Amino acid sequence: MKKRTLVYCNGKYHVILPSKWVKAVDIHVGDEVTLEMDDEDFHRLIIKLVKSD
Repeated sequence: MKKRTLVYCNGKYHVILPSKWVKAVDIHVGDEVTLEMDDEDFHRLIIKLVKSD
């Protein structure tokens, strides 16, 4: 079974990502992220950490 990590997309939705991705982007459980599709390559998912003030 592949390892997966739960992160939050916003207060309403949650996202489960492969653990490798979480480590690559340096996010942690409970962090808020945005998920975007690359306009030039629809097979590429862009994961960005939402900075809290």
